[in-house]
Amino acid sequence: MSSSTAADVSPAQSNSNNTTITPKDPSIIRIRPKDWSGEQKTYNLLKEENWQSWRDDIMLMFDVCGLDRYISGTLLCPDATVNPVGENNWQYNNKYTMKVIRDRLSEGQKYHTTNCSTAQKMWSNLVAIHQTCGDQTENQLMRELTEKIGRASCRERV
Repeated sequence: MSSSTAADVSPAQSNSNNTTITPKDPSIIRIRPKDWSGEQKTYNLLKEENWQSWRDDIMLMFDVCGLDRYISGTLLCPDATVNPVGENNWQYNNKYTMKVIRDRLSEGQKYHTTNCSTAQKMWSNLVAIHQTCGDQTENQLMRELTEKIGRASCRERV
């Protein structure tokens, strides 16, 4: 994760540049999409059959662009009464992450993310649908392979 895109700091804490961060500074820095435009020029849309490769590609992009904590849900939204700028930046960054996800979905996949209020919810919906299907497919293939090996073994004995 890039420390310039999502910083989680306590009052009067020093950052990596030895600059003191005071409570008036936002705990969340706003993402600047133009900084990452080169990362997003070409991409592969999620379809029913390409979950594994699509997930690997977008996870790398999330990591490079500092969005990984939004999809994992580990970067919590600051309290607006304590840190209004940080809260506003978090909301913006969350919406940006949601856009990144939706821009990489085929039309047939977008309905899985409809009515999601956070990037983390969008991501968990996609994982729940596609990871389960992938596991079921893997289990089915293992059963078929086991059956074929069993049949071949029986033929050899005859």
